[in-house]
Amino acid sequence: MATVPVGIISGVANAVGRPDLLLPIIAGFGEVDSAEPSHAMWDMGRLVRSNDDLTAEFEKGITGLIDRLLQSESPEASEF
Repeated sequence: MATVPVGIISGVANAVGRPDLLLPIIAGFGEVDSAEPSHAMWDMGRLVRSNDDLTAEFEKGITGLIDRLLQSESPEASEF
């Protein structure tokens, strides 16, 4: 698996309409403690990407992001 470029795996996952499969594929199998932060960041990224309000807040930059999310009425903002 280590010899297969991540770009190829990403391309295939996108081609079949499942970009969410990239991280689980490259993270390996089983419970790997070191993979957990990557999974959490991936989930957060997908949440932001799927929500226009969150995307807009992140596009404003990281300065003041936490305060903007705390003031947001978006239910997804509370997940952060």
